[in-house]
Amino acid sequence: MDLRRLHIAAIDDDEDDLLLLQLRLTDAFGHRLRFCPFSDVVSGVAHVRAEQPDVLMLDYRLGRLSGLDVLRDLRESGYTGAVLVLTGAARADVAVEMMKHGATDYLGKDQITDELLVRTVRYCLRKVAADDELTLSRAALEKMRDDLQTILNQLRLGAALLDPGGHIRFLNDAGERLFERDRAEVVGTHWTTLGALPRRARDTLTAAMNAPAEMRRKVPMQFESPSGRRLALEVDVHNDPERHEQRVLFFYDVSDVVDLRRQLQDRSNLHEFVGRSPGMEHVYQLIRDVSPVDVTVLVEGETGTGKELVARAIHHGSHRASKPFIVVNCAGLSDSLLTSQLFGHNRGAFTGAIADHKGVFEAADGGTILLDEIGDVPPRVQTSLLRVLQEREVTRLGESIPRKIDVRVIAATHRDLAVEVEAGRFRLDLLYRLRVARVYVPPLRERTGDVPVLARWFLRQLCEETGKHVESIGDDAMRTLMNHTWPGNVRELRSALAFAVVRCKRGVVRSSDLPDEARAGAQLQGRSERERVMEALERAAFNRTAAARMMGVSRATFYRRLDELQIDLSSR
Repeated sequence: MDLRRLHIAAIDDDEDDLLLLQLRLTDAFGHRLRFCPFSDVVSGVAHVRAEQPDVLMLDYRLGRLSGLDVLRDLRESGYTGAVLVLTGAARADVAVEMMKHGATDYLGKDQITDELLVRTVRYCLRKVAADDELTLSRAALEKMRDDLQTILNQLRLGAALLDPGGHIRFLNDAGERLFERDRAEVVGTHWTTLGALPRRARDTLTAAMNAPAEMRRKVPMQFESPSGRRLALEVDVHNDPERHEQRVLFFYDVSDVVDLRRQLQDRSNLHEFVGRSPGMEHVYQLIRDVSPVDVTVLVEGETGTGKELVARAIHHGSHRASKPFIVVNCAGLSDSLLTSQLFGHNRGAFTGAIADHKGVFEAADGGTILLDEIGDVPPRVQTSLLRVLQEREVTRLGESIPRKIDVRVIAATHRDLAVEVEAGRFRLDLLYRLRVARVYVPPLRERTGDVPVLARWFLRQLCEETGKHVESIGDDAMRTLMNHTWPGNVRELRSALAFAVVRCKRGVVRSSDLPDEARAGAQLQGRSERERVMEALERAAFNRTAAARMMGVSRATFYRRLDELQIDLSSR
């Protein structure tokens, strides 16, 4: 599937869920995506039949209708694209029923993260492509019996041909790589010798091979390869087209998706955090403490430390986890734009207001709102926010009747709000309302022990995203990463590794693959903040944009640091 022209349709009677899907997918695929949301089932089904999207995201509950009925109808009408079922909760019985009737995969809405959603969409596309390839290959087998081994070797999924007694007659090239076994070693042996399979998995696969063809389903199994890799497979059993007493096994490697779901389950209340430094352990404990308590939380920390991840973790650990989580960046918006975005407006409230607009407080009803960069909110909007927190109601622009809301508010800032209060730029009463609970996320320079763990985690992510194989990070590169002060924190570290993965030529990241600012920043280690800023300015011939790039921060952040350190460059 060419992701440059990816067509995804979604049928869900909850318009807020459709909006969240659109935002997440657009952020991941950008201009390559054609996203068609439908809250009306009839229109959505008509679109799928006519346009045949690559992926259909289908809600299991559609008002009075069942997603199962819609799925059956579409499959019977000839729709062959991927169907990703979205359920209110990841229930195994629902998943099994939907998969039996043609669903490609499923996700519980309470489990969805940006990463898991994108990976699952890509997995669905690969799975449909593999199924299409399998269908074509099976047709070719029936026509080209004498060339069976050649055809199987052309498949990118593992395949094995078994005689009536279950002994291996042939294992294709992909199967050799998957099981780490040489074909000459396994031919003539029983299929159970391919790997150390649990007894239950062997029994289930044996039953599938003995069952009538129309009753067979893909068999999930996990085993450990000779090199120690834990593999998750789905095994498809088919009759040999010419000799029906023989079996052909097709092995789908689904290890990535299973591993990601296991990670999500193992640390669901910590969301996507990586790191085990004392500072981060304290953050994890605070997240566990505040998540179940429905109070306002202030998340503090420098730019790039992961404040939004903290907010998401709190949301996913709360009773609101199945409801919307909406992020509003308060920086750089005028009073009117921010007020309209937060509280909504009625048609005609101002020039250009051609229709009623629901603000994010209403859209997130029952869920959580993250007010990012709360320290940049204009004074007039601060007053309105204070009233919302006190009264739990909003009033749209152009409307006089308030609307009750049920929303948890989490605020995040890189500023010291106490200092902002003293300077008269932030309301003290609003600070008290926001700071019922607080979580401080330490900068990366205060937890350098997390750098190797984060670096290896990001390397795996980036290799998956780019399709480029990079085995590891060399010692010289790791020393550079450890010595850099990371003014841009975790965000800067990931960006530096993305740059290195693109440049890497030998399968191992070297220091020379890292961006200039990371290597220059490592050389500045051990100096005070003022000394590092001055050193960067001198190296950049006092070009502030170049100095900011060297330190790995935005120009606005660099200017703010000049002001905080009282460095006056007006005479230069």
